[in-house]
Amino acid sequence: MVHITHFSVKEFILASLLVSDVSLKRNSAISVSYEKRQHSALVEVCIQYIFHPQLWEMNALPKEAHGLETAFLDYAAGSWYTHANLGSEKADVVNLINQFFSDTTGSFDEWRRWINTQAYNRGVLSQVPDEENQANRLPYAISMILINATEDLLMVGNLEINGRGYHGETPLTASCRTGQVEVVNRLPSSGADIPLPSLEGYMPLCIAVDQEYMDVAQVLLEAGADIDIRDIEEIGRTPLIWASCHGRQELAKLLVDNGADISLPDKSGNTPLLAAVHEGHLQVAQLLVDSGAGVTASSNGGHSPLFFACMNGNVPITELLVDKGADLSAMADEKSSALHAAASGGHLEVIKLLLNKGAQVKRTPIYKAIIGGYFGVTELLIKEGADLTLRPTSNESLLHAAARNGHLEITHLLIRARRDLILTRDGVGDSPLSSALYAGHLELARLLLEEEPTLIAAEDNQGWTPLHTAASFGHLELRELLLGTEANQSCQTEEGNTPLHITASEGDLEVCLLLLGKGARPSCQNRGGNTPLHIAVREGHLEVANSLLERGADLNIVEKHGWAPINIAAGKGYLEVAKLLLGKGADLAIAEKTSGRTRLLLAASQGHLEMIKLLVEEGADLNISDNDGKTPLLFAAGRGHSEMVRLLLEKGASINTGDKTWTTPLHAACHSGNVEVVGFLLGQPGVHPNTLNLFGRPPLSDAARRDQTDVAKALIRNTARADLSDGLGLPPLFYALRNGHSEVVKLLLPKTPDWKNWRDGLGRDFIWWAHRIRSPRITQLLMDHGTDIQKLSRDPPHLSKSRGFCDCCIGSVLRGTPLYFCSICWAGQFCICVECFEGGLRCFDNSHQLTLN
Repeated sequence: MVHITHFSVKEFILASLLVSDVSLKRNSAISVSYEKRQHSALVEVCIQYIFHPQLWEMNALPKEAHGLETAFLDYAAGSWYTHANLGSEKADVVNLINQFFSDTTGSFDEWRRWINTQAYNRGVLSQVPDEENQANRLPYAISMILINATEDLLMVGNLEINGRGYHGETPLTASCRTGQVEVVNRLPSSGADIPLPSLEGYMPLCIAVDQEYMDVAQVLLEAGADIDIRDIEEIGRTPLIWASCHGRQELAKLLVDNGADISLPDKSGNTPLLAAVHEGHLQVAQLLVDSGAGVTASSNGGHSPLFFACMNGNVPITELLVDKGADLSAMADEKSSALHAAASGGHLEVIKLLLNKGAQVKRTPIYKAIIGGYFGVTELLIKEGADLTLRPTSNESLLHAAARNGHLEITHLLIRARRDLILTRDGVGDSPLSSALYAGHLELARLLLEEEPTLIAAEDNQGWTPLHTAASFGHLELRELLLGTEANQSCQTEEGNTPLHITASEGDLEVCLLLLGKGARPSCQNRGGNTPLHIAVREGHLEVANSLLERGADLNIVEKHGWAPINIAAGKGYLEVAKLLLGKGADLAIAEKTSGRTRLLLAASQGHLEMIKLLVEEGADLNISDNDGKTPLLFAAGRGHSEMVRLLLEKGASINTGDKTWTTPLHAACHSGNVEVVGFLLGQPGVHPNTLNLFGRPPLSDAARRDQTDVAKALIRNTARADLSDGLGLPPLFYALRNGHSEVVKLLLPKTPDWKNWRDGLGRDFIWWAHRIRSPRITQLLMDHGTDIQKLSRDPPHLSKSRGFCDCCIGSVLRGTPLYFCSICWAGQFCICVECFEGGLRCFDNSHQLTLN
């Protein structure tokens, strides 16, 4: 089969089978008789090939398993019937085809499954028909116009006459689709169900009309087909609607003459007349109107035939409908008349016709014309007295609409017709100039400024001027235009932002330099205390920040929360911006007001290693703390940043300095679960694995509560005590058991010798808590260590390691769960769950007031 890689399948087969002095070269003339012989030869080869059941077994394998054979199968299975129609009716070929259709080996069934699947893959079918809807062989013969095979199957008479086959077609729908009137004529008398649709939901008569087979339609009508039957697919067209939408005038007349209901709509409410008008078929529309079709009937959307005619700009149909009494003032559901429809499409001749016939220029047709940019229509409607002060929407006037859409000539036309439009404001206070600026229409903005120079200072409802708008939307030429006027570069919005603030946010260096050159103030603060430099740094715009600094921006000014530009750069991790600010003398000691965090603390809290290196080189205090007492090392350890931890310790950070709750870097690392950081810290001089925090908890308790098994193992290897209880007398084992962490329980049980005698504040022991959390795994562990406890079958509840927990029972709680807080004990962080509180447990001092949050 190597030849197939150099020739088409067809060329290879013909070259192998036919010996002739007639050349097969591409440009040679081949006689008709010889060509028929070629097709017949191809039919024989293709059918004989697909007749083998083992071929289809091979086809079920992955394509890489059978290579080139797939290409030949696709050709043979998908082309043989085309060659049959083009070939000669040789008896042996006819017999071979008939044998294939009567096949009992399974090859035909495999082929029909293949061909329906191929149709689905090509998008011809929306789904592959199931076995019941593709098994009938007669529709295959009919659809492929295999006349002899069709006749043979009909003569045998043992097939289901209404069964589905090719593409889910019945014999009748298949013959209607292919226009085989002789077959159509025979099927009803053989028991074919005329109202039975195709699998896609199309009726035989509708199919015949759609395919423009007049003779087939006549046969169906004579056989008693329902002339007004609807398809059962989504739209539900009748035969007359099919004829109307396709402009089939003769078929439409046949249906009308045979009594078709000319007013019967489809599921969308479209009548035959609406269908004809929508598609622009004048002769069919004339036929329907002459036959009594109502010209005022509308679709479900409220659209009349006249509306569709005007929308499409069809003058002859519009004139026909108006002459037949169509209502010129009728409104569609969206409150649009025929005049609106014509104006929306800019159909000037239709508008002239409507006006000549008496249509009234009311509210919004001119708005539709302006939006579409139809100058001639707009001019005509103005002459006819259109109201130029109307506001079709609450947000804009007619001039706003023209400016927003960039229609220069229409804008000029409106100003000439009514000059006061130039001073109108939309719903948010924008002038027409701002509308033009939003969309970047330079020439139109220039026109408006020439007509009304005062627009340059017009403020919207939030204090934005045209210069703010231009700065926000990145139009350099527009900004140059505005800055060439008397625009105030320092004007502030309601939020206190100047155009320079907005440009800094956008990162537009050219406009920034333009504004600074016109006198914009680089250190002007908005209501939040932010200068343009704050904003440029926050967005990471290095060049803009540099230009502001070169023009004298104060780099140490703080906004209302205490953030200086260097704080922002450090927290965001913008290394190059930070280098710029430090090079200009940024103060390293300024701390953010709310948390008290300096640049180094902010960088550490966000994990920005390179920023830490830079700040350390600049001399930042390594042991500085925020309002909660947290140091850079504490942040780094708590977030598991091992390289940062190593750097800070190498540079001299204090390894045991804790926060206000005495939480040390080791506590924080155990909380985060980073084994590498924990191991590194445990290897440092002066680090004690049994150090207690303010709550009396050792690091092992933190690891146990958060299911950090590997961390717990590392602590125990480094002499951490499993029997060391916290301030409430709770050992690490309880932290693990209470939260259902079976692996940690397994680790700590043998290292907590007195666990059977332990009780919590309400006298509840480990067995009680094992019942409480219903963990079969933990129950089994307790039994393995000598506890007589009944196995429980329910799965344990899911307890998140990342949520808060009750300081009495150590149970993790979901976010949003009510908790009682003491504002005094444990630095205001002592909390009790509702269950413990109702059981009588309190904080360390019963006189303290607990607050339910």
